[in-house]
Order: sequence, then structure tokens, then C-alpha cells
Amino acid sequence: MSKCKGCGKYIAQKDITKCSKCQNYYHRTCALVATPGVKSVSPKWICAGCNVVLATPPAVAEACVSSQPSNSHGATASNNLPKDCNPAQTVDVSLILKEIRIFREEINALISELREFREEMLSLQADNKMCNDRVDLLEKRVGALEEKSDQHLYPDLTTLETTVRDLKLKLNEREQESLLNDIEVSGDVVYAKRAGNGRRNYEESEEKAPRPRVIVVRLTRRETREELLHSARVRRGLTTKDIQLAGTPRRVYINERLTQVNRKLFHKAREAAMHHNYRHEELMEVVERHKIDFISINETWLREGEEGKAPALPGYLLKHIPRSATVKRGRGGGIGFYIKREVTARRHSHPVDSLHSSVEQMWFTTSVNGIKLAIGTAYRPPWLDVDLFLDALTFSVNSLGHCDGMVLMGDFNINMLNESDAKTDKLKTFLSYISLKQIIDTPTHFTPCLLAILLCSIL
Repeated sequence: MSKCKGCGKYIAQKDITKCSKCQNYYHRTCALVATPGVKSVSPKWICAGCNVVLATPPAVAEACVSSQPSNSHGATASNNLPKDCNPAQTVDVSLILKEIRIFREEINALISELREFREEMLSLQADNKMCNDRVDLLEKRVGALEEKSDQHLYPDLTTLETTVRDLKLKLNEREQESLLNDIEVSGDVVYAKRAGNGRRNYEESEEKAPRPRVIVVRLTRRETREELLHSARVRRGLTTKDIQLAGTPRRVYINERLTQVNRKLFHKAREAAMHHNYRHEELMEVVERHKIDFISINETWLREGEEGKAPALPGYLLKHIPRSATVKRGRGGGIGFYIKREVTARRHSHPVDSLHSSVEQMWFTTSVNGIKLAIGTAYRPPWLDVDLFLDALTFSVNSLGHCDGMVLMGDFNINMLNESDAKTDKLKTFLSYISLKQIIDTPTHFTPCLLAILLCSIL
């Protein structure tokens, strides 16, 4: 597309006019303005510049144009032309002024466009600054939210660990509370029905059968559970024979039912107690609270030289007699005393008699405020003949000589509450003979019976 020589703008094809002399292109309107008096443009049209060159010498034309004043309306003062300047041969100054005016208008329009462009740029900069400010504010708010979230929604890891540990403890406590009415019965309970499948099949001829699984019993009342556990602790040597089950007697254990966590904790506590020799804490607490001088022990299960396996009571000496090797191969049994170190006591040996060698008894004499006391202990296993046992005690009491008082403690395995039992009658006759009185009057076994003996006589 061609540009107009007059206005410098592009020309549409239908509005184009060409100078036949200089071959420059013009708008039709620009061509008519440039040549006043011409109403139409012919193909042989010549622009104003070419007309000036053809009609006037250059020096004269320049002088005419330079000396040609104009009034306020753009009209040329022809009467002021030099004498040698022919108006017919000079360029029409009004055309040039019009072109200047058009050029000025275009410059003004350009200035206006530049001013508008500048205003738009300023507005764009303001909008951009506002957008940046809003982005900065948004970043600050997001940072504040993240910091607040870190402080409140995500606490310190140590706090989380503490919370999890507390929740585990509470969960374990709730689980243990749900087992308060449960007990566990473990041991070789023959012919007892157990829930679930057995561990493995085995022949009756096997020397050692696998240890059965425990039996879990849930009771309706907690009081019943506590009574059963208390009775089981009193009679720790419970066997299948005691509960009238046929077959070879085997031990039966009754314990509280614990959660898996508490079971492991209890096992670790027992191991630590054995490692540090912390055993029989209840016994040590009772001794400390009541300031006991003599403590009788039956069924020590100690052998000669095994005193280190017994509980070490501070301030007490252990004196014991193991079961003879000729009785049950020396297994079980055993009697003894814990005697306070400040107490002066003399041990008496009971008469040596082959008939009484199986009777386990031990005697001491001491003085308390000028009163001579005989203190003894004896243990009668269930299989030992009652007459033999009482005869051995009678011989020992008679061999002590004169004493102002006597205390006899032990486990005779005779139910003092069963008055129809012949063994009970024999024991009462013995007590009457040596003037002893039973002090314990409450059951000491898991069944309603009184087996422990605490006899006292002060003359």
C-alpha cells in the first residue's frame, strides 16, 4: 500500500491519485487541496510542486514564497509582492499553510494520544502497585496463618509423644478394669473342660504332657472373686487331689487375670525383685509395723546351706531345720524362725527317736520381763499320722522343763472347725493335756476350715 505525499498517510486503492510528473501518490482530496480551482483530477494531473518547478525559476520562486505575508485568515497579500514576482507563476501559500495546519493538528492529536498513553501507563502502574500490595498482604496473612497453625495445630513432638503414652496407659487401665471380674486358673487340671482347641495331641503314655492353657472364669460378683483369690493365696500348694480330681496329683494355680501389658510388667517386676533380692515385701512390711520378735515359718523348702535363698530381713537371724532326706527324699517341708538380733534365745533339740524323725518341729526358750517362755513351731503334712505327730510334740514339751508360758505355732493340717473329725478330737485332747489355747478363730484355707495353729499358754 502507497503513502500520500501530501499527508503521509496510507492511501486506499480506490482513492489513489498519481502525479504524472514526479510519479508521487496523493489522496484525491489532498490533490484537490494542493491545486485550488481544480474540481477533478485527470490522469495527466501534476502536483503543485511540479507546477512551481515548471512555471517559476528557482530563485524567483524562493523569493516570492519567502516575501509572501499572510493575514490572520491565511490570505496572501498580493499587493506586497515584489515587482518582479508574477502571482500567476507563484505557489499558492494557502496550500502550504493548510498543510502546516494539518501537520500541526496531527502533531496535537499525537500529543493527545501520547498524553492518553501516559495516563494509561500511570493507571496501569497504579493498578500494578495495588496488585503488588495485595499480594504482599496476602503473603503476610498466609505466613501468619502458617505460624499460627504450627503453634496450635501441630504442637511439639514431645507433647504428642506424652499424649500418646498417656492414652496407652488409660487404654491399658480400661482394659484391666474390664477384667476385674475375671480370674485365671493355670496348671495341669486333668479332665477339666477348656474352651478352644488344644495345643497339640499327645499320648497318655508320654512321661511329660504339655502344659495346658489357662482357664478364664468370669464371676458375677467381685466379692466372690476376691474371696477365691484370698483362699488361693492362703493355700498355695493346691493340687488336683484337693479338688477331688482323679489321677496323679498335680499343682493348680489361681491368679488374677492381667492384660498382656500388665502381665509383661509383672514378669519384669518379679525378675527385678529376684535379681535385687526384693522378695516377700508384705512380710517385711508386717515385721516393720508390728516389731515382731519371733516369726515362725513352715514349708521353707530350704536345704542345708541354702539360707541365702530365704528373704533377708534386716535385724533378724534365720534359724531353720530342713526336711530330712529320708522323708519324701528331702523335698518340700522345712521349718524355721526369724529371731530379732536383740533377743536372747536358746535352742532346744527335741528327743531323738527313730519313730519321731519324720516330725518337723523346732523349740526355743527365752525370758521376757523375768518370765520364761517356750516358743516352738511344728509342721504336719497331710500324709503324716496324727497320733505320731502329737506324740512327738508331747515328748518335746515334756523335755523343756518348767516354763512360765508356752507359744506353739505351725500348720497341723487339721480342720479345727470340723468337730466331727477324729483328728480334730485328738488335737483338742492334746491341747487340753498341755494347757494350750487356740488363738486363731477364723478360716485360713480356701474352703471353710482352720488349719493354721497359734497356741498360747501363760501360767
